[in-house]
Amino acid sequence: MFKHLFFNLKIDYFISKQKKLSLKKIIKLYIFNLSYRVVCLHRISFDLINKQKYFSVILGKLIKTKIAKHYSVELNPINKIGYGLILPHPYNIIVGYGSTIGKNATLYNGVTLGAKNMLKFDKNKILENRYPTIENNVIVFSGAKLIGNIKIGKNSIIGANSVVLSSFNENSVIIGIPAKNLKK
Repeated sequence: MFKHLFFNLKIDYFISKQKKLSLKKIIKLYIFNLSYRVVCLHRISFDLINKQKYFSVILGKLIKTKIAKHYSVELNPINKIGYGLILPHPYNIIVGYGSTIGKNATLYNGVTLGAKNMLKFDKNKILENRYPTIENNVIVFSGAKLIGNIKIGKNSIIGANSVVLSSFNENSVIIGIPAKNLKK
């Protein structure tokens, strides 16, 4: 039932540089490590909302609201987020409704993954994805804004305060307003 949730929480635990798995260490990490706490709460919220039961959906939305209120981190429970997400300074992070984040990604404070245009419908169906996709092992530094239906390739680095409006291939170093690739 909660197999997927526990798998992701365990991977997040080991990625936070913990050696052995014990309940005492998990509780200590949850209490003292804000990054791990926010990611845990998001994963629990995601799992509860996806159960589609009335009480679990309400509880999941309450947890999502707690994350937004206390940490100013807007992670939608609908977002697809791979294991190993690291938020070194989990404040003022906004991940838009349709964004996808790969495995082992790092998002620093002030990062926004947002839409570029208004939502388009055709007979109650969404016609396009308006949000960014971040692949595995991407680091996004403080204040970076990723806007629109773009794709950031594996092992890329996005510099602080960059405004990314177009897609980039893997192994890119992306900086500037508008963002450009330093590695060519």
